[in-house]
Amino acid sequence: MNRKKALIVILAGLMSVSVCACNKQKTNEDKKPSTSTEKETSKSEFEEYVTAKEKDFLTEKVEGGVKITLYDGKAKSIIIPDKIEGQDVLEVGTKAFPAGTVERVKLPDTLQVVRPGAFSSSDKLIVVEMGKNVKRIDDDAFHGCTNLSDVTLNEGLKEIGQYAFMQCRSLKQLEIPKHVKKIEHGAFAFAGLEEIEIPGSVKVVGDEAFGSCSALKKVILHEGIETVESGAFSSCEKLKKAELAASITTYESNIFEYCPDVVVYLYKGSPAEEYAKEHEYKIEIKTTQPEPVPEEEIEEDEVRNYVQPEESDFLWKDTENGVIITEYKGINKNIIVPSTLGGKNVVSFEKSAFWGERVEGIKLPDTITEIGENSLSYLKTLSEVELGKGVKVIGKGAFSGTYLKKIVLNEGLEVIEDGAFSHCDELKNIVFPNTLVEIKDSAFWNCGFEEVTIPGNVKIIGEDSFRSCESLKKVVLEDGVQEIQEKAFSGCSALERIEIPASATTINNILTNEIKAVISAPAGSQAEEYAKQYNYKFEAK
Repeated sequence: MNRKKALIVILAGLMSVSVCACNKQKTNEDKKPSTSTEKETSKSEFEEYVTAKEKDFLTEKVEGGVKITLYDGKAKSIIIPDKIEGQDVLEVGTKAFPAGTVERVKLPDTLQVVRPGAFSSSDKLIVVEMGKNVKRIDDDAFHGCTNLSDVTLNEGLKEIGQYAFMQCRSLKQLEIPKHVKKIEHGAFAFAGLEEIEIPGSVKVVGDEAFGSCSALKKVILHEGIETVESGAFSSCEKLKKAELAASITTYESNIFEYCPDVVVYLYKGSPAEEYAKEHEYKIEIKTTQPEPVPEEEIEEDEVRNYVQPEESDFLWKDTENGVIITEYKGINKNIIVPSTLGGKNVVSFEKSAFWGERVEGIKLPDTITEIGENSLSYLKTLSEVELGKGVKVIGKGAFSGTYLKKIVLNEGLEVIEDGAFSHCDELKNIVFPNTLVEIKDSAFWNCGFEEVTIPGNVKIIGEDSFRSCESLKKVVLEDGVQEIQEKAFSGCSALERIEIPASATTINNILTNEIKAVISAPAGSQAEEYAKQYNYKFEAK
């Protein structure tokens, strides 16, 4: 046999051995048992939904029904019942569905709120279907549900909280309902979304709301949206197309930072064009007319059924001056705090006294003279407060970060401390009492006011006091106001008019250059000099 023929025979033999080995390996792989994860996923695809049994849930009472605090059943694909022990299921509480509990879940139509962290880190969760009446998905509700791939949001949904769907990497598609008003900070950061449309009902897209969505290719922001906050779509490196509405007037920082290939589609002459040029984005001009801005639904004022809880619903401690409430344990959401407990006057309450997920409306007694520092801050459920007649001071950060929509300030109130109402962006209206003498630094930073009238008894308006009130259009300072400190109205991008009295003799740099407001004041006043110094349009009263 010559060398060439021998080499061919050797190669043929090697190939035969290789093929046999490959076939053997393939056969072994076919016979190899699947992992437990593979088994469970396969099983969940065929498992029928079952209505979970009442005994599978731990609950606690809330006003009008119950809140689920824990699911302890074995079924993986479940329908949560509308009622448990005859009570409507209104809420899913924090950590109610820990890791490994369910794979698919249908929430009941009675449900109103998915509380913070309700399903967070539920690593097996794949499918979620909301009930028809869910209004709010709270912070971190589905944070870290890495296998969650199918979410159906209901039409009545209004708020999606901070980090609500953060790190939901399997979530590739999602339809945001047309009544959602808030998409908060980091709501979908690090999610697997490939395309997203944001309806015009969403007035503000929160900072980093869709940050680091590495698969995101297309974004459409519809007419009606007004503000896109810092880094809303940052680090979406595959983003190719972003359509911006003409209605967006406020762009914070670089919303497409680290999106190297993004092309921005916009209307010529819109604020988006100037913004895109400033950040050197690639631009495509949209030739169609902007769609009409959707009309906002006018919500009727909520009728609240205030009740005074039993003494047993409170814990308190005695002091020389009276009683300090340490905890409210009741289930009522709208409460009248009693003026006495244990036969002594209620004079105050501790920072954590009303903390939790209960209180939405609160009326305070006349015996309380001060709202303490941070005492009601970041209560996500709190929307209405009425102060008693005795309150003289609202402390630092007292209501900061709440969803407060209505506050009744009492005659007798004298001082509103630093940051007392900062970031109360749902607070649209406020009436200041004539007894008020000072509004301190950052007191109303980033509130939702459209008009504000400040009475003349307020001698000092503090630094940054109304900063970034982006809906604020008109400010009236009545005669008697003496000092307006640095940047008091800076960042109020919608401000059209500010009326300043002759009594205001100290006016620092109260506005910022981008604001085009008219300053109305008496001729020869300090306000006129300020307007000329900073090139603002002046109108003599």
